[in-house]
Amino acid sequence: MVSTTFFQISFLAVLLGITCPVNSIKVNITNFGNCDFLDPSENLEHYVRFTDITYEINSDGLYDAVHGEYYIPTVNTQEKLMNITMMRCKEGSGRCSDNPEHFYEILHCERFHKDESGPWFMLSDGMNSDSKCGEQSGHFKLSNAKLKPEYLTNFMVHDVDYPRHRMIHMVRKPIEGTDDVIMRACVDMEFTIFF
Repeated sequence: MVSTTFFQISFLAVLLGITCPVNSIKVNITNFGNCDFLDPSENLEHYVRFTDITYEINSDGLYDAVHGEYYIPTVNTQEKLMNITMMRCKEGSGRCSDNPEHFYEILHCERFHKDESGPWFMLSDGMNSDSKCGEQSGHFKLSNAKLKPEYLTNFMVHDVDYPRHRMIHMVRKPIEGTDDVIMRACVDMEFTIFF
């Protein structure tokens, strides 16, 4: 009887989390940066790096946006091959690495900047330069890149028992005239969801 009751309560908690309206969800970013686990043997000649990251606090006292710079080493406007890994963890400390789910997207430039159905739009919306798809090389500003709950709808289960999340965006691009698909960017971000 006790186990049955526990199961019913747990199921109800998950159901409430899944059906929770997006506008009632709040996000607090706890970490944003480049991936530090990449294989040293990877060809990183074309790798876009984020630097000088700062976090902006909103009226709720939560960090939901980042500012910084990004460095594009080489010109490459090919469509992106994106692997999004979403992990979710219970409350606690340490890096979240539990319950990984993988999503694969092909993003051409227009979709990267106009499709708000995924977390890539946080980055593209914060790019305020003429090099938004790799048209130019150099250092550029990332301003008010905000992680909105609606960007996450198709990529995560809103489970009240697992409020901590870690999301890895790994982006690869083909090199024109070759069979190489190189690492173009990799962002490792952690955040907490509040209902």
